[in-house]
Amino acid sequence: MKYVVKAPGRTGGHLIVDFLKRAPGIEFDYIENNAEFEIDEWVDAKDNSIVFDHTTTCPSDPSEYTLIISKRRNKQAMLLSKMVAGITGKFYGEGTIEQKVKAQFDPMYRILAMQIKNWEEQITQLKTLPWANIHEVYMEDFLTNPGELCKIVEYDHLPDWTHESDGKAVSYKDVFDDPQSIMFIAKQLCKEEGLQYEL
Repeated sequence: MKYVVKAPGRTGGHLIVDFLKRAPGIEFDYIENNAEFEIDEWVDAKDNSIVFDHTTTCPSDPSEYTLIISKRRNKQAMLLSKMVAGITGKFYGEGTIEQKVKAQFDPMYRILAMQIKNWEEQITQLKTLPWANIHEVYMEDFLTNPGELCKIVEYDHLPDWTHESDGKAVSYKDVFDDPQSIMFIAKQLCKEEGLQYEL
């Protein structure tokens, strides 16, 4: 049993990995490729392995792996989350911001939007490869109903798993001095890059 979780940043891929690692009676090896987009060489995993992968690089034999694609319906929220993570350096946990950032356009924000668009195109290509199985999951869905993840591994019931954290996650409202303005900027960037809300 080999899983590869292909997860663009800010789509909850680490939560899916945590869920899989709680499979009853199975000890998983865990490999993380945390670079964005591409690595020089794929390290093939052993049986009972989870590869958490932010890259678009593929294993030598995809048919040995179940592909899990982590996605997000709300691309504007995804972009805002990437902006916050880039500014604060806080990717998973909680925290506070000492001084708010001015809500104005930054060329880096466009690059982040282009990264999201590039990932959408890469995902389309990934799905054409001969994987053992393919599952696409949306962060909004499994946060609302964790039972959505049971479909991946055919669990009869939810394992002991929760996505809730002990504190309040940093949001764009905490980071920017004018949340409405930065939301407008994110909306415009998504529109210009052709990033649409997925139903």
